[in-house]
Amino acid sequence: MSNISEQGIILRKIPIKESHLLISFLNTSGEKKSVLMLGGQGSKKKIKGTNFLELGQLIEYRCTKSKYSHGNSDLPQCRDWSLVWQHKHLRYDYVKFELFYYWISLIESIIPQSETVSNNDEVPSSIYLHVINALSYLDLITLDLNNRNIVLARMQLFFLMRFAFLSGIAPLTKDCLACGLNFSIKESGDVYPALFLLHEGGFYCKACSTDQRRKDDWIWFYWEWARTHNWKNMENLDDAALWTHMGHGLEVVKNYITHHLNLSLQRLQIQDVSGFKNLP
Repeated sequence: MSNISEQGIILRKIPIKESHLLISFLNTSGEKKSVLMLGGQGSKKKIKGTNFLELGQLIEYRCTKSKYSHGNSDLPQCRDWSLVWQHKHLRYDYVKFELFYYWISLIESIIPQSETVSNNDEVPSSIYLHVINALSYLDLITLDLNNRNIVLARMQLFFLMRFAFLSGIAPLTKDCLACGLNFSIKESGDVYPALFLLHEGGFYCKACSTDQRRKDDWIWFYWEWARTHNWKNMENLDDAALWTHMGHGLEVVKNYITHHLNLSLQRLQIQDVSGFKNLP
C-alpha cells in the first residue's frame, strides 16, 4: 500500500470492534474508497487534528502497508489522519442537517467503489468539488424563517441537476431531439422546448411535440440554469416566475436521475427528507 497522503469526504461510518471505524470516503478523484480507521471511534492517544470522525468532514489520511480482512475484502488501514475541513452549523439546524444527510447518503449510494490511491497533487474531480462546495454552502447559508423551505428546495434542485451534468447523464438541452431545432434564447427568440422526454433524455420543440397541451419550457430553463451556474452564483436566476414550478421540478429531476442511473431510492432506503412537498 502506498504511503501517499489522500483526502476524502466522509460519506459513511460503521463501528468495527470496540474502537475502530470502517469509513467510506469520497476521494478527490471523485471515487469512493473504504478505509479502516484504527481508533476512529475515539482514542486516549492524541491524534493530530481530531480523534472524532463525523459525516461530512474532509480528512487527510495516510494508509499503512498492512490490510484488514473484512468479509471478502482486504481493507487498507489508517492510523494517522488530520482534519482539513468540518461543517460548524449543520447540527444546529435540523432542516439543513436532513438535507445534508440526504446528499451524503445519495452520493455514497451512487459513486462506484475504487481501490486506487488518489494523489493530493492531482486536480480534484468535478464531482468532488461539487459535493464539498455544496456542503460548505449549506453550512454557511443563513436561512430566513419565512422562505427557508424555498431556499433549501432550490439548493436541492441545483445539487441534483448539477450532479447529473457532472455524471454525464443530464438531458440534451441544445437541440430538439426530432428535428434538430436549436433552443437558443438569443438566436431563436421565443422558440423554447415544448415537451420533456424523461426516458429519451432530451426535448421536443412545439412542432414535433406529441402532446400540444404540454409546455415544458420551465424544466428546460432549470436544466440550463444548472448547466451554466455554480455554487457561487446559483441564486442568480432573474425570472422569479420559474420558481413556481419548483416542487414539480424536484419530482421530475429525481425521477430522471433514478431512471438513468437505474437506481431506486426506496430500495436504498433514502427518504425524501427535504420537507418541500407543499411547494407549488
